[in-house]
Amino acid sequence: MSMGKKENTIKILIVEDSPTQAENLKHILEEQGHRIVHAMNGRDALTILNDQKPDLVISDIVMPEMDGFELCNNIKEDERLRSTPVILLTSLSDPQDVIKAVQCGADQFVTKPYDEKHLLATVEHLLHDVNQQDREDDSKGIYISSLRGEKYLIKSSRRQILNLLLSTYESAYQQNSELIRTQNELRALNEELDKKVAERTAHLNEEIVERKKAEAELKKKAEELRNMSQQLWQAAKLATMGELASSIAHELNNPLTTVGLSVELLIAKTHGDDPRRRKLEIIGQEVERMGNLVSNLLQFSRRNQQQISTVDVCDEIEKTLELIHYHLRKRNIEVAREFDPERPLIHADRQQLRQLFLNLFTNASDAMPEEER
Repeated sequence: MSMGKKENTIKILIVEDSPTQAENLKHILEEQGHRIVHAMNGRDALTILNDQKPDLVISDIVMPEMDGFELCNNIKEDERLRSTPVILLTSLSDPQDVIKAVQCGADQFVTKPYDEKHLLATVEHLLHDVNQQDREDDSKGIYISSLRGEKYLIKSSRRQILNLLLSTYESAYQQNSELIRTQNELRALNEELDKKVAERTAHLNEEIVERKKAEAELKKKAEELRNMSQQLWQAAKLATMGELASSIAHELNNPLTTVGLSVELLIAKTHGDDPRRRKLEIIGQEVERMGNLVSNLLQFSRRNQQQISTVDVCDEIEKTLELIHYHLRKRNIEVAREFDPERPLIHADRQQLRQLFLNLFTNASDAMPEEER
């Protein structure tokens, strides 16, 4: 048998629904100089066979439209095509595949995935078998029963059956050899794994001794870390209290200013002999005391870094004027606003800017003569 590339007129029909497997099989056979025709399923293959007769048919079994068994049976029932040898590609996953192959008259089995050398040897054998045309014609056939009780009508010749059984045995032997080789490889891998496990176990024992020494050292360090953690926790607690005090102070500062100005306005509108005046003065004193407390909180929690953001100066002026609205109205002060519509935004600390305007407007109102208001 020549395995190299050669030129001849052998035509082989490949029936395979997988384009990838069909292309691979085509490449292998074309390397031997064979001409290849491809069909996607059994029905397409019969259409091709009506127009031309190949020297060999290689067909997959599981296909849409028409499977390999039905295709082979149609070929063997056709007087013109009966002498064409058929190779079925199978995984031999079901023992009934062999019986079905005998029943439909297949000539050889090749198991998938196939070995290239074995496949080519099978192809060359069928193409050059001088006794291939010498078939028995048994129109009646015989019935055989499987172990499952199923009956099959077999019309294949004794030579066909023998060839098919031999190819099945060769495939089974090949798979068994591959299985033995795999088992030997697994045995070698297991031995290597056992060796590595033993080495690793010895290494782990050494690591355990080292780990116990490290644990003793860590226990000593843990006590030192515990003391340091206590100090850090205390520092974090103080920092949290500072942040909380700052938040409370900022939340109370503006409402207290509003309440103080409102109380001051109510006192101004109350006569000296009004019994409610004394209560308002007490409220004013308490508001002032709370204001001092807020100032102290702000001093306690003052940040080292400012919180800079993008602000609209005019917007902050308006909000500040809202806070001292009653204070200005009590003094009959009117505010004239002249804002530039094209004013830019600035980057500043919003709280400090608002406090600046509040101090500026309050001082200006207190210092303004009555005739200029």
